[in-house]
Amino acid sequence: MMNLANKKKIAKTVKIFLLVTMSYLFICLALIYWPSQKQTVVLPDYNASDRHLGYDHLASKQNKDNTTTEFIKTESNEKLFIRKFLSDAKVSIVLLHGIAANSIDMYQTALKLRHATGAQIITPDLRGHGLSDGKMFSVDYVGQYEDDIEKLLLHLKSTEPEHKIILAGHSMGGGVALRYAIKHSSLIPDGYLLLAPNFGEGPTQKKTENSNDNNFVNFNVKRFIGIIMLNSIGIHILDDETVLTFNFPPKRKSYTYAAVMSAQPVRPQTSDVALAAIKSPLLVLIGSKDEVFNAPQYPDFVSTYSSGESYLIDGANHNGVLAKDQTYIEIKKWFKKFYSE
Repeated sequence: MMNLANKKKIAKTVKIFLLVTMSYLFICLALIYWPSQKQTVVLPDYNASDRHLGYDHLASKQNKDNTTTEFIKTESNEKLFIRKFLSDAKVSIVLLHGIAANSIDMYQTALKLRHATGAQIITPDLRGHGLSDGKMFSVDYVGQYEDDIEKLLLHLKSTEPEHKIILAGHSMGGGVALRYAIKHSSLIPDGYLLLAPNFGEGPTQKKTENSNDNNFVNFNVKRFIGIIMLNSIGIHILDDETVLTFNFPPKRKSYTYAAVMSAQPVRPQTSDVALAAIKSPLLVLIGSKDEVFNAPQYPDFVSTYSSGESYLIDGANHNGVLAKDQTYIEIKKWFKKFYSE
């Protein structure tokens, strides 16, 4: 029989455990919901009615630019919009857009990429973006973007089995591509082309001052930390809370914690692990004046953890790397080395 002293010890231990747990949860919730000290630019939220903005005017260009559009089904039975820039080549490049963007923003890039390589280019809208289904700028769970990409790549391989597939991406799209490289998929891309990719935590991450001083981009660091703390004890119920907001006129685009975490490799499988997992040809390009990432660190980081190539594009900033002639000269040389028939 348990004596009175032992019963008191157990009761005290339980009380301490409950007190510590409640304190921990209180701190988490305070970090997540404590009001922000500063409001940035006040704009209406981007909503479902805005999804078609910019798409209609491209309809008249479809025949001229030799493009087609279609929807494919994701694993969760939702629709994923893709645009194909057609070509007779037996290589398809799947080009993923960056954050606060969609496939429309990659239209000119796709044309330049097709011209440089001769390949067929496919530009999808990631879920929650453009014409694809899903909650705006969010995912149902961390890692859903790469699950959707797997479904897309398997669809392409089933319809065009003779095609080699290169997975490409800009910024967030590059981060998603890296996450796919870690994924245990039955379809391994025949190459990776990453333009100013989001490598996440590591030497390529730029150290910034208080992001809340930026009128157009607001990253809620406290909320982010609070949700990470909840995740560490297995609680994911608040992963759909907004942590990153782009106040670009005329609409505000707000990304959830789950979406932000799905846009980059995260611990323990960080970008060094992702790069090491890539056995196919790899090319990484970033502008020397990239304002988002620490550009000079890319070439050494890539060469340390992979057999891929990485170059700085002189004078280009984060989005400017998509327009620079030097970008497509490097891509053309790389493509000719590995994919010319």
